[in-house]
Amino acid sequence: MSSIAALQKNGGFVLGNAVGSVIVNTGLTLGLAAVFGKIIMDRKTSQKLNLLVMAVLLLILPTIPYKFGSAHGKLPQWLGFIFLLLVPVYLFFLIKQEKNKNSKEEKKEVDNHKKAFLLLGKIIVAAGIISASASLLVDSVEVIASRAGISDVIISSTVVSLGTGLPELSTVLSSAKRKEASLALGNILGSNLLNILLVLGAAVALTPKGIKITTSFYLIHFAALSLIVGAFRFFAYRNKEKAISKWEGAILIGLYIGYLAANVMSVLKG
Repeated sequence: MSSIAALQKNGGFVLGNAVGSVIVNTGLTLGLAAVFGKIIMDRKTSQKLNLLVMAVLLLILPTIPYKFGSAHGKLPQWLGFIFLLLVPVYLFFLIKQEKNKNSKEEKKEVDNHKKAFLLLGKIIVAAGIISASASLLVDSVEVIASRAGISDVIISSTVVSLGTGLPELSTVLSSAKRKEASLALGNILGSNLLNILLVLGAAVALTPKGIKITTSFYLIHFAALSLIVGAFRFFAYRNKEKAISKWEGAILIGLYIGYLAANVMSVLKG
């Protein structure tokens, strides 16, 4: 979806959707998971969280120098290539984690080969359907934004990102009810990393002139991204148990609501 938007030269949609998805996953989804059941960080998820923090810093910091002497910052094309180069590094990291699994899981590996091929087939079919519908979605967002007088950045970072995040939200809430929210945590963090490294990376790499970043994007979207991811990391390492409690989950949800409120205020002022 983001790559198609990039090809259609809609950088605002690309950046808004990627950043908004991470905000939804971390603020709303993991916040609700913590409210319904305490989330405990294990070593693997802790490593993913640290990688996510580094990815967020790598996303924001290189854009700031372009802001000096200019009305806007820029997400340069070369950064997209760096993100893409980091994808195989991240995959190698995941493979290394898998090798550390216990012997019981290794015995299941042969039986899972058939399921893996079946799953791969489903992914290919799903990818085709998504590719066919993504262009229509991007066009629809642009039309709605134009008619409503609302920036496509706001729509993609709120409505679209929330819509694409609903399956993960449903999965996490289902796991939380079974008191297995911690199992879904690694998947959410992994999804956030791929949103930045792969999805956004591919889109930026396809944009020769880079993606412009407005002052309002720094003040609302990048600020919310930094605050929510930073708060989650603080809560995760606040105690020896490395757990996110219910009230901390409520704070994450509150931060997400504040992010939505900031977007509404931006629309009203604009």
